[in-house]
Amino acid sequence: MRLFRQHFVRSLEGQRLLEVFFVTAVASVLGIRFFLALTGYPRVGPGNLHIAHVLLGGFLMTIALVIALGYINKAAYYFAAVLGGFGFGAFIDELGKFITMDNNYFYRPTAALIYITFILLYLGIQAFMHRPKLSEQEKLINALELAKEVVLEDLDHRERRKALNLLKECSPADPVTLALRELLYATDSVPTPKPDIYTQFKMKCRKFYRKLVRKGWFVKAVISFFLLQSFFTLALDSFLLYVKLWWKEDLQNVFPMLAFSDL
Repeated sequence: MRLFRQHFVRSLEGQRLLEVFFVTAVASVLGIRFFLALTGYPRVGPGNLHIAHVLLGGFLMTIALVIALGYINKAAYYFAAVLGGFGFGAFIDELGKFITMDNNYFYRPTAALIYITFILLYLGIQAFMHRPKLSEQEKLINALELAKEVVLEDLDHRERRKALNLLKECSPADPVTLALRELLYATDSVPTPKPDIYTQFKMKCRKFYRKLVRKGWFVKAVISFFLLQSFFTLALDSFLLYVKLWWKEDLQNVFPMLAFSDL
């Protein structure tokens, strides 16, 4: 087997798995921050020890990797995506501790860095989702992946139709294509299950958003919000710069409740 000479094969299911990973990671960070604020940032561990949740994040990502490498069915992949998302969220939430000399979890620029990290991750996922069309070989392999559900007696009508559509774009003379097509036609598929909670929630949010953007007042409100935010930010920065240059005062002494890491 030419292990290191083969190119990566893209998965049609990959974009949904990455989406689940991303949403779970964001929810993990928000959930951890909310829980810690609600409980007063408790210390976990006996004596002088503190068990940071970055360790939990590493543990969950390791378990996710073991599941992804050790199992080949779709349920395992989704479970790994959820665990990996929670693990990554717990890991990135403690970023402030690892970029400061005093291990400061409350280092203010951390929130912006976490935000930038998720933006880059989102752009990477979008680039993956809008990638070039699959090659014939990749279509055949993805059809084979869907056909695995036949053995598990879990191939539904939608998956069967998707696999057959992929095979239509493959060479009809290919023996693998012929064998897969015969298998799919000869096997009964199960009814398509109802959308899961995540899919239902996403569909409702999308429907609500589409209705909202058709409202003229909503578009005007969004534009006004960002214009006002930009105006007040520029005004505040100008005022702080004026205080620093003309008053010759230390901004931290004048405004002790604010952070001025960028001035």
